[in-house]
Amino acid sequence: MIRNHYWILLLLTLSFNSYSQQIKWAKSSVQEVYKLQKMDRETIPENFLIYKSNLETLKKKLKKEANQLIATNSNLSFPNAEGTITEYEIREIPVLSPKLAEKYPNIKSYLGISTQDKNQSIRFSITPFGLHAILYSPDFGINYIDTYSGDQNYFIAYNRSDLNTPNRLNCLVETNDDFFPEIKSNVDLQNDPQNLNAKHREYRLAMACTIEYANFHINAANAIGIPVTTEADKKEIVLAAMATTMTRVNFIFERDLGIHMNLVDNNDEIIFIDSDNFDNNNAYNLIDQSHNVISKIIGTNNFDIGHTVSTGDGGLANLNAPCNNYSKGMGITGSSSPVGDPFDVDFVAHEMGHQFGANHTFNSSCSYNRNNFTAVEPGSGNSIMGYAGVCSPGPTGGNVNVQNNSTPFFNSISIAEINNFVNIGGNCSQNTPITIPAPVANAGGNRVLPVATPFFLKGIIPNNTDTSTYTYNWEQIDKEISTQPPTENSINGPNFKFIAPTQSSTRYLPNFKDVIEGTQTMWEVLPIVPRTMNFRMIVRDNNTLEGGQTAFDDITVNFVEAGPFQITYPDSLNIEFEAGTTETILWDVANTDGVELNTSHVNILFSADNGLTFSTLKTNTANDGKETIEIPNYSTEDAVILIEPTNSSYYTISKKFKINNGTASIETPDSENLSVYPNPTSDILFISLPNKINQDLEIAIYDITGRLVYRENSIPLNTTTDQHQISMSSFPFGMYLVQLKSGQLQKTIKVIKQ
Repeated sequence: MIRNHYWILLLLTLSFNSYSQQIKWAKSSVQEVYKLQKMDRETIPENFLIYKSNLETLKKKLKKEANQLIATNSNLSFPNAEGTITEYEIREIPVLSPKLAEKYPNIKSYLGISTQDKNQSIRFSITPFGLHAILYSPDFGINYIDTYSGDQNYFIAYNRSDLNTPNRLNCLVETNDDFFPEIKSNVDLQNDPQNLNAKHREYRLAMACTIEYANFHINAANAIGIPVTTEADKKEIVLAAMATTMTRVNFIFERDLGIHMNLVDNNDEIIFIDSDNFDNNNAYNLIDQSHNVISKIIGTNNFDIGHTVSTGDGGLANLNAPCNNYSKGMGITGSSSPVGDPFDVDFVAHEMGHQFGANHTFNSSCSYNRNNFTAVEPGSGNSIMGYAGVCSPGPTGGNVNVQNNSTPFFNSISIAEINNFVNIGGNCSQNTPITIPAPVANAGGNRVLPVATPFFLKGIIPNNTDTSTYTYNWEQIDKEISTQPPTENSINGPNFKFIAPTQSSTRYLPNFKDVIEGTQTMWEVLPIVPRTMNFRMIVRDNNTLEGGQTAFDDITVNFVEAGPFQITYPDSLNIEFEAGTTETILWDVANTDGVELNTSHVNILFSADNGLTFSTLKTNTANDGKETIEIPNYSTEDAVILIEPTNSSYYTISKKFKINNGTASIETPDSENLSVYPNPTSDILFISLPNKINQDLEIAIYDITGRLVYRENSIPLNTTTDQHQISMSSFPFGMYLVQLKSGQLQKTIKVIKQ
């Protein structure tokens, strides 16, 4: 069955105040909404912005444009947690079946793709509870927008990383191998190099609820003044909460797996208001009741997957449940506050992941819920199928929680398990072919590296493919049970945590910022003993229109008896060099020139901004532990040297040191108003001039090595403006020094070209 989607083509404009028909977003404050009744939330983010808009105007525009199919003089924009307004091209993506949507026209779900950046998208629902949106970009991660108060014209925008995790449900798993013996929970981790999907799968979801869950949302509606009087009103409110949850859950399943779930035609018949046949507080009873009640009322042949939500403290799911008449309704999620991101993503998406065949991914015991065949994430794990923030201490005590919240992506191991299931046992979905070619992953060959030395893994990107929406990740996939947190002398198990994908095919291990700052996280640990690690490159195409596809490629990394490869001089912030002088850089070769690594030559790079940008000082110089270099023409306290082999992917970075340049930082007392913007810049650099300048301006720009790359002399000042502009569009990326002179005024400013 092909999904019925409605395109809403939105005209572009950067100003959202210039036309009366546009949706306007104005920043508000906590003081302005102090007296308003707030929406019920499980957690308050540590950092957030409050906006004011007009929800009714938004609803009218969406309704009008859906009816017209194509809008002609309008645009639709949304803010993010950083204060940026972005315009999106919108289509309706229902989470209610057509029949159910016709009965409840006030419940809608949408998808938007940024008109400026195809990698940025938004999923949002409009319900009697207002607006609830999830925004995604590889740049800023996951942001949310939620209606903030009973006055539904106020909204809170925040980053997912600013949420604290509430007390998590106790998640339990029941296996289902008796029904599908060909589907094993210990799915081979070394899958075929390409994990191709090529289908969008749509499942009919029957979501039931206990009366306690229903009353939670009915009471929340009453508290903020939403009229809830009849049974139909109450069911609409509960269905609205379910739709908000499934809008967010579908966002994840569609992106990672090409799976979408729609609530069935008569789903309101399993929304119980006054009485039910459920044991809200006993997960083991509720899971059987869930399947039996849903099957009886909805009909065994009328749904593909069933799930019951409650306010009990527990989650329980049957593995490989969809499409199986004996178990497809066996999935439950309970929380005392069943609302918001932790419930939707950490809880419901986690339990539905189990139903679709995914096991836990954490390596710690976590109350004996570990699955030994998929324990590829250190500590509590932090992908969706991990236990981030809620894993109990191990047998020796200590904190094994990698982070407070899960990173809202499935690990490739989970993706492999789910794809394995839907292709064999979970094949009752309505499928639509995906027309966009699947991505290809190429991790390159196996690596050999020295111990105790930071390294990076870089994938090979095809030249003849549009990869503009692709994101990449490298995951360690060693499943052996090992000491957690991981130790540097461990010879098996995972040492490196799961991270969110990025638009770069390179991952630095440990995190490059940690290496620069000389800090060490307990969840990215370099081995100091020889061992073998297995890594997987995963590519996501982020096809938000048809359904996401992924590709895998695996390699081994052998750490051998060489290293640590490290710079021994400069080795202190107390070291100070003069610009333009020659100095000798020293490093410990540490047997990297031996037969196993055979690193005979290295490159030497320099950064004046603590690793933000680098320039090359020497290429293909001998790996003999010393090299004479000329100190670049900079004045900085953030200089570092990086040395990398010409034939491998490890590296070393010096500690920060200082460079003095007597002419590079001259600034006269009256030059404080002499400034440049934007900084960083990608094109035009504007120079703001103080009124007291009455002589011609001189501009000189130097690159990171001190080479003069641009000069303008005797620029006559325009008396009608207070700025001058320079085009930097042709400049290579990196840091530059912009020297400005006018008479006795002089100033040097660091500028980043990106």
